[in-house]
Amino acid sequence: MKVTVILSLALLLSITHAIPTPPIFSCVDNSTITAENDCYHYNITKHSLVFPYVEWWWFEFVDYANDLAIDFAYSVKDPSNKFGEASCSISSMAWNGISNPQTAIFTKQTNFYSATQFQGTSENANVVIANKNFIKLLNDTSYHIVGETTDSEGGYVEWDFIYTQATLVNGMQETMKFDIPIVDIDLFWVSYMPQAQVSGTLDVNSTFYSVNTFGYHDHNYGSWPTKMLDWIWMQINQEDLAIVSGAMPIDWMNHGYTGYSYIRYKGQDQKISDQCGDYFLLTPLNFTTTPDGKKYGTAASLSAYNNVFMLNVTWAMKIETYNPASANLKISVMEQISQYTGSLSVANSISYKDDNGQIKESVEWVIAEKIDGFGFSEWSDKLDSMY
Repeated sequence: MKVTVILSLALLLSITHAIPTPPIFSCVDNSTITAENDCYHYNITKHSLVFPYVEWWWFEFVDYANDLAIDFAYSVKDPSNKFGEASCSISSMAWNGISNPQTAIFTKQTNFYSATQFQGTSENANVVIANKNFIKLLNDTSYHIVGETTDSEGGYVEWDFIYTQATLVNGMQETMKFDIPIVDIDLFWVSYMPQAQVSGTLDVNSTFYSVNTFGYHDHNYGSWPTKMLDWIWMQINQEDLAIVSGAMPIDWMNHGYTGYSYIRYKGQDQKISDQCGDYFLLTPLNFTTTPDGKKYGTAASLSAYNNVFMLNVTWAMKIETYNPASANLKISVMEQISQYTGSLSVANSISYKDDNGQIKESVEWVIAEKIDGFGFSEWSDKLDSMY
């Protein structure tokens, strides 16, 4: 039966590549995201289907004052061990000296534990891994986050941060939909803190940092068919601006992409997506291939607009590494610190008279914010394939 299911999936996937597919991303989403949306979502009666269940809470920030960047994650996989892959993990990647990528010091660590070492709740994001690593809700907009990772050579990274929402979160969630018979696939993404005020302490191999900067937090969960998809993702924060974009290839022959951009700017929130009737054009500018044959991008540009905002941004990888925790998903994910340049423009309506004296309306785009700084990006490439 297992072989039959896999062969059927391969056939179905080949069909979905050949015919138009329904929208993958949701469009109108007026839901109010609360602390409960960021909770532990596993339900044994719902999620143990064809693919292992994976859930993780992801945090990151760039700290210009300390010239560093870090991301870290709390994860659980196959909690009921239906696929024999039950585990939980804590991971971190820290880059010290990002202003000079050639000499930056990099630390990457992932520690795996038995799934019995994981504790979560269906009420909020309170999570504990191996007793000492935790996410604790202080209130609906603030988390206390403590963790430690180690390596076999005695290296370590320890953190103790307060993350507090600094911008709107309404509607910042995606439900990926795949119209494939016999397979109930559910993929969910919630950006609970598209921009967060981050404060606290970081210790990287006895180098101590006092942190006060802007950061980011999102949350992924579901039964992940990672053999079916790749993704491109980017995120950058400035004082008045938070941007997160994601894209997936829709035509593996000519590298077409479908995707979305969430923009939070001075109290305004907008989602822009080609699947919602907006303009969205992601253009990879450079690819590279690893020695083991994994292909990923090192630069890209994005142009996207609706009737409120126009985003034009280019990013180029400055520092990169393979994320070892992504092996849980049977996919290769390259984590990158990238340099972003571009602009966010706002639509300005103009009334004028035409040659016949009729009043007409037109729109001009006015640059509201220059984009210039470091942010995060990801490119994925499958470790294996059903195709």
